[in-house]
Amino acid sequence: MAQPVQTATVRTKGVQIRTYLHQDQPAVVDICKKVYNGSDYMPRMIQHFAERDGTTVLVSQPEPGCAADPADAIHGLVCGHRRGSAWFLFGLRVAEHARGKGVARALMEHICSCSSEHGEVAAVTSATIPQNPAAVRLFEQLGFCHTHTVDMWPSYASLASYEQAVGFVPGAPQQPVFHTSLIDHVQGAKELLMQASSSLSVQAEHWVQASSMQQLQQAVGSIRQQQMELAPELQLVPADLPQDWLPWVYECWPLDSPYVQERLQDGEIWLLPHPSTPVHHSASSSSMCSSATSFTSSSSSSSQQLLQAAGLATDSGGNLQQHYAAVVLATWSPEFRRRCVGILAAGDAFVAPALHFVGSREPHFVSFVDRGSRHSSGKPDPTVALPEVFSLTEGDSNCFIVYARNEAADAAGDTGEETMLEACLN
Repeated sequence: MAQPVQTATVRTKGVQIRTYLHQDQPAVVDICKKVYNGSDYMPRMIQHFAERDGTTVLVSQPEPGCAADPADAIHGLVCGHRRGSAWFLFGLRVAEHARGKGVARALMEHICSCSSEHGEVAAVTSATIPQNPAAVRLFEQLGFCHTHTVDMWPSYASLASYEQAVGFVPGAPQQPVFHTSLIDHVQGAKELLMQASSSLSVQAEHWVQASSMQQLQQAVGSIRQQQMELAPELQLVPADLPQDWLPWVYECWPLDSPYVQERLQDGEIWLLPHPSTPVHHSASSSSMCSSATSFTSSSSSSSQQLLQAAGLATDSGGNLQQHYAAVVLATWSPEFRRRCVGILAAGDAFVAPALHFVGSREPHFVSFVDRGSRHSSGKPDPTVALPEVFSLTEGDSNCFIVYARNEAADAAGDTGEETMLEACLN
């Protein structure tokens, strides 16, 4: 199994960086006390992360004589694990008094240099909140470009409100019976999700369990292609960054990973065939599909034109291609201590049907939604053009952003804009 990356104390630009120790926890609590309005998960989870195979936790402190603080005072931390060419960050924190002094950049530069034997880091994911353009700017300065935004639903505030109402306590040995579901608790959510699903003629019985890795790969490939057609800027993603992954709790799981293979074997991955394809037996599409399939025996150009006119894609032989609209992975997360859901959707339109399907099966859940959204560096607010259901929750919608290595960026150059990091790095 992978082991945490151990690092000796290094010094850079007045900052010392070393591996987290158990006695650092009180300092971590102090650094995080105002993050997420005092509900930061990092103080509770940091010891777990430090003991978890493959996860690295680094802390920073000022060099002796370089600051008014004691030399052993912790003023920053970064936590994550590397899988292949990507670092998945669980958190980057800097004490308020140390912001704007290059601490966050020093931590990120150092963690990206760890595990150098595995080659250059090609991608980084980082959890954030919408009002944090400084975090986006930091990664741009380090030579990465923003390629995906994965949004969390519901917001932390709405989740906390629901859990308080039903008496749910994460990690408690006994949990309540959920007489009220999450989508019932979020005012207006159930009605909106039902209406959106109905408008697309999507019903619960249209969802199918993924039966093989080949079928799952076909579904993910189909959805990624549709995402790029809806958002051409996604084609800017470097070719060496694989797209065959599913979103999860602040990270992404490649389809060939043991984790996804286990979920597939356990029947925890569901697929929604696209409403425009014959396998989707909706009332509105069945007659169209039955008439369209009668042409598949012919490979003439006229039959292909008729199929395409009906909204059905064909291959070069005139045969119908199977397209998918959404993938749902739903299982228990021991780290998050809740039922969690990863949703891959072919654009905004299929987010609501996916949430409606999940809500019909899971009374209590947290979802992470990849809808093929990427927001330009000039407008990094992840709430731009969010599906309507996100507006029903309280407070900020949390998210995580995927960054890919931008070969054209000058990561080493000093832009003189580090003061932007004075905003809270989450």
